Amino acid sequence: AASVETQLHQSQKVAEELLQTSDVWKPDLIMIGHQGHGAVAQFLLGSVAYRVAEHAPCSVMVVR
Repeated sequence: AASVETQLHQSQKVAEELLQTSDVWKPDLIMIGHQGHGAVAQFLLGSVAYRVAEHAPCSVMVVR
């Protein structure tokens, strides 16, 4: 059986917080939600899910 651990953090820089926490916890998988903003909004604002998926030290599952 798989074990699941969760944490709750508050931060203005969500992607950076997730990546820093993953460096400490060394998870096998990060699950993150994505709202699906349009391409223009994603280009201008960036996407937390995209940044985490690109830089995480483990597998990332993006759910919508």
